Amino acid sequence: PLASGVTDAQVVAVDRKQQALVLNLGRAQGAREGMPFRILRGDQVVGSCRLIEVRELVSAGMTEQLNQGTELKVGDRAAILAEK
Repeated sequence: PLASGVTDAQVVAVDRKQQALVLNLGRAQGAREGMPFRILRGDQVVGSCRLIEVRELVSAGMTEQLNQGTELKVGDRAAILAEK
């Protein structure tokens, strides 16, 4: 079950080599390991990620899919993906 307190987050750091990112969302906001997120730039979905490590106020995610020719940027938005 998804935590009801989870809101959109922002990408605050990117490691392109590792295909990893850091979100300003953590356990305090209801984030959990394994949660899937869409990555958005403006209203455009540019990719997706899944949380692999969650701390109190920040989380690390691995990029699962990225649009061709797109690189993650600090400031991109992450919105939780509801899983069926």
